[in-house]
Amino acid sequence: MYKKLNKKMKKINFKKVYPIFAFMLLTLGLFVSVFVFKKIEHQKVETAKDKIAQESKKVDSEIEEIKEKQISDKDVTDAKTKKEEVNKTVTEKEKEIEELKKKKEELESKVNE
Repeated sequence: MYKKLNKKMKKINFKKVYPIFAFMLLTLGLFVSVFVFKKIEHQKVETAKDKIAQESKKVDSEIEEIKEKQISDKDVTDAKTKKEEVNKTVTEKEKEIEELKKKKEELESKVNE
């Protein structure tokens, strides 16, 4: 009789322990999965930050190149305007030279008469 009671008690105790054990394993698994997911998320965030930093460096270098090109474009336009001014002054001087040659010829013709 006592042996039967002991066996029943052991079965009853195990029946009570199994759900508790299963619940403990489940909660432990939940905590571990949450921890692992947070680690993975943190790692993804870090890689995203690195990618953003690299992209911003690329964009900054492209901006610098564009600024350098703009400066060179400004230099080209300045050089063109200076060239035009020089050409104008050269044509003016050529006109003055032509006028002086005409005056010289007139004076020479007057002297010869």
